Amino acid sequence: MTDMRIRVLKAFDYTPSGERRVTYAYSPSDEPVTVKQECGEEAIKRGDAELVPEPAKAPSARRG
Repeated sequence: MTDMRIRVLKAFDYTPSGERRVTYAYSPSDEPVTVKQECGEEAIKRGDAELVPEPAKAPSARRG
């Protein structure tokens, strides 16, 4: 399972499909958070979050 970055717009709870004994609570914030893809897709679908693009990677330094 991969991760994704989201910005939480409305408070929501997330319970992973493989671990029903755990619930994560997310609160609105201007700062993006990294979540499992399942959580992010569910929150975006409900309108509780928006996708944040991954930051650009710095070009690797050339040696030589």
